[in-house]
Amino acid sequence: MPATTDGRPARTPPLLAEAQQRLLETRARAHAHCIACGAPAGDAPRLHFLALDDGSVEAQVAGRGSYEGYAGMLHGGVIATLLDAAMTNCLFAQGRCAVTADLHLRYRHPVASAQPCVVRAWIER
Repeated sequence: MPATTDGRPARTPPLLAEAQQRLLETRARAHAHCIACGAPAGDAPRLHFLALDDGSVEAQVAGRGSYEGYAGMLHGGVIATLLDAAMTNCLFAQGRCAVTADLHLRYRHPVASAQPCVVRAWIER
């Protein structure tokens, strides 16, 4: 099987389409009211995750001042929410449902609030 630039195996297009379909179906069934990726609610991000050929998922995040903690930086709780949503949607692409029991983060750098960014997750075995 071909590999991606980081060594993870790449998926063929039919498997990628199946993963995206699993992601959408599982999210609709089990996670439709999520503040990050479910039905629109106020100024919620409404993330659209895509399954990628290497088994990961990613979503574009629009820069918004309303998500700031300190001036010019995304609030840490918003960052944690984005990461949690990415991990959950990665499981959905595998056809699995789970809840986060424990989440520990070490913030290494600030995330600019005015710039769009990408949130990505993958499963390491």
